[in-house]
Amino acid sequence: MARQRTVSTEEKQFVAWLGEAIEHGLIDRYGDQPFFPLVEKQRTDKRHVCAAHHYTGDFTLVLTPLGESVFRGLFEKSNVLGFPKSIQYVDTKGGFQKHGGGRSFSINQKLVMYKYGVWVAKVVPFTPAKGVTAERSKAEPAKGWFMKTWCPDACRWTPPNRKPAIGITANGAAGCRTVQEFMARIPPEQIELIKAEEEPF
Repeated sequence: MARQRTVSTEEKQFVAWLGEAIEHGLIDRYGDQPFFPLVEKQRTDKRHVCAAHHYTGDFTLVLTPLGESVFRGLFEKSNVLGFPKSIQYVDTKGGFQKHGGGRSFSINQKLVMYKYGVWVAKVVPFTPAKGVTAERSKAEPAKGWFMKTWCPDACRWTPPNRKPAIGITANGAAGCRTVQEFMARIPPEQIELIKAEEEPF
């Protein structure tokens, strides 16, 4: 019997964000768990040496032309690589990585780039603000993907009583935009240019 995959909190948060991105014409569609074989099984003439190695990401995004324009420079390395074939691969992470998870991801990220020529962007949906403590002399603001773009409504409120969760006042994230506020910041001439490029001659 196949083991059921555990979906992380960060993946659920990003799925909520994707739903709003699709609704507002920035993402066309997305798929789960892109699979990248990296190293074949190694053996000598007589004995097994090591197992094959692969990497599985979290999401494959297909961006719309407007999404490509808006998110260029926001997704990691996209200012350099752009979005080949309108695709962006994503691995969602929490603000703190246990058991060296950040290091292993960084290695896989480089191997995927070397073998397939694509970059898997790390996305941390939200990291709460940190106040001054005995160990930390300077406060740190809230950060993450939601602060760069917007906080989806499903993550902004906690059901069933609709108390603030993240993105409004909790965890110091009062500056986190809604998707409507994010869309309002896109210059109209940028949208018109994209539309003009899509129109057939």
